[in-house]
Amino acid sequence: MKKLFIKIFFMVILGLVTNHSASANSYFAIYSTYLNYNNSEIKDNGYSLTAYSNLWNMKYGLELGISQTHINYKKGFDDLDQTDFTTSLLKYNFLDKNLLLKFGFHYISSDDDLTDNGKIYFADITYYIPYVRNYGLEIAYSNYNEVHDLNIIQLSPHAGFFIKKLYLEVRGYYIHTNKEDKIGLNLKNFYSIESAISYQFNNFITKIEWWLGQQVFAVKKGGFIVYNLSEKYKGGLTLDISYNLNKKTKLGFIGSWNTYKEITTDNEVNQLVGTIFMGLTF
Repeated sequence: MKKLFIKIFFMVILGLVTNHSASANSYFAIYSTYLNYNNSEIKDNGYSLTAYSNLWNMKYGLELGISQTHINYKKGFDDLDQTDFTTSLLKYNFLDKNLLLKFGFHYISSDDDLTDNGKIYFADITYYIPYVRNYGLEIAYSNYNEVHDLNIIQLSPHAGFFIKKLYLEVRGYYIHTNKEDKIGLNLKNFYSIESAISYQFNNFITKIEWWLGQQVFAVKKGGFIVYNLSEKYKGGLTLDISYNLNKKTKLGFIGSWNTYKEITTDNEVNQLVGTIFMGLTF
């Protein structure tokens, strides 16, 4: 399965670059990430490399992503290597000129026994008026059947509003698990709220995002980020700064802090993440 996804991904990327037509637009980006874990008795640090591509025209959009992650564990624990593959299809003007439908699939190949061979299916329907407002609902279903046949259902209503150059977002999360007693959790249902504000000034775009509540096995960023390790997250803060070098090139930095409880040690861990990226529009 992993080799098949790699072949498909690079075949599509090659097709985007070599067969690009005037009727379609394509975007390709590379992300390099460093992770650090403070107050963890298990994890030390880690890194990941992600490639993302988006191809769209007036009717459809296609997204593809592949990410390779390595986490260094402390003495007595084996390090973790994980590969994530994501693809999604978008349909613009679905039933209505202002309706967007998106559905996709995320696959995980990991050294983590619980979530190896993980399969995540997600869909989103959004009503939008460009540069005015939008609102919708995202649904995700995660299946990790290697050990406990763990199933996760996530519902995320969301909305966004433009106020001149400001863009305000708010999103809710409801996450339901079916095997909480098998993985060290004391709850079936988890709730949280997330909000963000973005501002564009000349070629700079700055975004501040924060969230509070409780999350486990969360699916985020349109299905492209999945927190698949058995940790109970409690909140986070993110600063995202990007700069349009020209009409085709974008550079950026993303810094984030998340706090979670290690289920096996009960420690409160601070996760620090720094990402630099470069994007190209063809």
